[in-house]
This record gives sequence, structure tokens and C-alpha cells, in this order.
Amino acid sequence: MNRILRRLLLLLLTFSLVAVFSLGVIFLKLKEKNSIAIAGKSTEGHILAEMIGQLLEHDLRMKVVRKYGLDATHILFHALETKEIDLYVEYTGTAATAILKRGATFEELKEAFLDKYGMVWLDPLGFQNRYGLMMDPQVATKWGIKNLSDLAKIPLQIAFDQEFHGREEMALLREGYQIDFTGLKLMDHALLYVALKRKGVDVINGYTTDGICKGLKILEDDQNLLPSYEAVPLTREDVLEKYPALAPTLGKLKGAISEKEMQNLNYLVEKKGKNVYDVARSFLKRKHFISL
Repeated sequence: MNRILRRLLLLLLTFSLVAVFSLGVIFLKLKEKNSIAIAGKSTEGHILAEMIGQLLEHDLRMKVVRKYGLDATHILFHALETKEIDLYVEYTGTAATAILKRGATFEELKEAFLDKYGMVWLDPLGFQNRYGLMMDPQVATKWGIKNLSDLAKIPLQIAFDQEFHGREEMALLREGYQIDFTGLKLMDHALLYVALKRKGVDVINGYTTDGICKGLKILEDDQNLLPSYEAVPLTREDVLEKYPALAPTLGKLKGAISEKEMQNLNYLVEKKGKNVYDVARSFLKRKHFISL
């Protein structure tokens, strides 16, 4: 009798362990099924990834895995391609030149990335982070300079960094806008802002959404000659198949961020020392995308 009882107890224990293990596997699979890994480039990319992550957590109750250790274009693209991450914000001009190795419109990018990589570009966020020329607002007002065409009319002291000097934008400025670069100075990128502030130069190059550019006059590309660098979330086709609500949810961010707003968000993090999570959350609440 005791032997039969022991066997029953052993069978009951075994059944219980199997049940617990099975439930654990099911739980882990369900948890894994409802999770997404995001990443982003530098400060700006981290802020945008946080906006996306918090919106997905709020609207879809998804588990968001933040992988902010990845930074360069090719590293992020490879991580997306190999499924280490599921989504990050890329720039159209960077994707065309660094990944496709050729010029391409947004429609051409969408077609090429879907056909070649199984990747999908979602809705643009509303701003571009591209190279631009900038001035002290008072100096620009003094000379009546509002756009790049105006630079061809007045000889000013211009300084660029080495990278910009070797890019295609340089030829477009020289040939398209007929800007005279006689006396052009070349210096380290960080020193450009110092030289401008100390009035050692009148015009410098920079990224249009950099926090350090806050307060400067960014000259309008009035002939629309410079390459487009729209910020757009990039994901894979299988991710959208797995989460049908992902694209409509992130569609809320379509056109929601202006160049000035992104510049200010970067400024808050880089110059004011604000936390990326808090800056992203404050933006989402201000725009009424989240209510908590």
C-alpha cells in the first residue's frame, strides 16, 4: 500500500513539475511575442527611440528592450538585418549614400529596402537632420542674409570642417549657389562654434538639429539643392507582420517633430543635462500622445 502511495505521489509531483515548466515556457513565449528591441544613433537617436518606446508601452502595452549601446549607421543597420534589434530611426540621405551607395528618392528607398532587405520605412517624423550653413542672427540681419542665395551677393568669412569640405554639398554650394569660397578656413567641427561666437568667422557648417545650434540663424536652402535627410523609423517586414498595430501606432508621430523642436530636445539633453527618458516623455505628454 505504501509502495502504491509513493508511486502516486511521485506521479503527482512529476505531473506538477511538467505543468509548471510548461506554464513557464508559455509565459516566456508570450512575453517574448509581445516585446520589441529598439535602438538609436547618438543623443538624437536615443531621444527618438525613447519616444517610440514609450508610445508603444503606453498604447500597445509592449515590452520594449532598449539597446542604446549601438551607434553607427552600419552597426545599427546590421543589427536590424540580423534581428538583434527590430526598429531604429534612420535618415534618408544617410541610407541612400551609406547603404545603397547611390542617390535615391524616398519612394526609391522604400522600394529598394523592401526588395533587397525586407525592411520597411514608416512615416517620416517631420524634420530633417542635415548639413546646413548658419550664422549669428545679428550678423545675418545686418547683411540682410536669409538664405543660401544671399551668400553669393556678399563676401563673408566662411569656415567649414574637413568632413563637410569633402562632401557633395560643397560642390552644390559652389556650383548651384555660386558662393565664393575664397579665403575659406578649415577647422575642427567643435571649434567652428567657438570661432562663430567670438566673431572670428561669419558663416559655419553644422547639423541643423544639433543642440549647440540653438539660437543661430540657419540659412534656408531656397533652391532646394542640398540632399534630403528626413528622420524616418525603419523596421523589418516580419516585425510588422508580427505586430499589425505597430505602424498605425507610430503613425501618430508622422510630421509631429519640427526641426526647431528636435534642436531644442537635443539642447535639453546635451547642454542642460536633462535625462533622455524625461525629455522624451515630456514631449509625448505635451503633444497629447500619452496621458500618464
